[in-house]
Amino acid sequence: MNKQNIMSINGSAIEYFINVYELKSITEAAKVSGTTQSSVTKIMKGLEAKLDVVLFDRSTRNLAPTQAADYLYAKFQDLYREFLSLERLTQKVHDGNYGALSIGIGKLVSPIISQALCIGLPVNNENNDDVKVSIISGTFMNLNRKLLQGEIDFFISQSELLPNIPELDLLAKTPFLSLETACIKSPAIHKQDDITNYKWAFPQFDTHHIASRLNNPLIQEFYQRVKAKGNIAYQVDSNEVRVQIAESGQAATLVPLFMVEEKIHAGQLERISSNVDFFDFSIYHLASRPLNDSIRKLIKTLKSSLIQDFHFSDIRT
Repeated sequence: MNKQNIMSINGSAIEYFINVYELKSITEAAKVSGTTQSSVTKIMKGLEAKLDVVLFDRSTRNLAPTQAADYLYAKFQDLYREFLSLERLTQKVHDGNYGALSIGIGKLVSPIISQALCIGLPVNNENNDDVKVSIISGTFMNLNRKLLQGEIDFFISQSELLPNIPELDLLAKTPFLSLETACIKSPAIHKQDDITNYKWAFPQFDTHHIASRLNNPLIQEFYQRVKAKGNIAYQVDSNEVRVQIAESGQAATLVPLFMVEEKIHAGQLERISSNVDFFDFSIYHLASRPLNDSIRKLIKTLKSSLIQDFHFSDIRT
């Protein structure tokens, strides 16, 4: 093994190695990588030659990683993330988008924050005319993966219990804002002492995320009880559609309070007594890449818009 061999290892070789390691199959790795089985085999043999080490035991039906492969797996994951980040950076340079910023937003508040960004940026970013902001909506785990792969600069989502987050040591978390919510139903629906007996309409949460990972034991327990009774009737991301479902009497739902406050006062909807009254949100970014001044300025502008126009508030301590 020599330095020239090591320097010739490219991103594709590392990607194929990771896929083969995780799937224990050349065939499946080729499918995931969008290439042929022969290409993966050739590159894996080339990688072993460059490293002068055997990475997989091929004597069994399923490939078995060797001790060397086990050691390299975590290292290669870090390298692959850097390759993806570099690829994204060079694409920005190629496209001339030097000030491009990609923001991930959790599904629950994606429409609201997107609207707040559209309202706030043109007025409050006079000195940042070249900043081009793109928004990606997704579940927490989806956004976390995109952050680790360098596809977004940071994301805003429901606050998580950090010990449950994959690759915790790579993430930094900053409290953002809190949003008051309301559990609502149509006055035509007979009142229940136990609100989990109603049929419910929820956003299309990542089930594992909302049930076991959300940093709010009250919401966790509430969702689990509704699910256990088979009372999740709809899963719809749009807050507006879920309000319509509640108004029609088909199901109860949970939405931002400011959207339905007038209808509650007018008697068109009823607020159900519940402990699930607030969602706390946080900002997540890579610990190795602190938020720069431009991003901090944008976040400050966004927070002001959300507090002023969308009834968000500072997180309660």
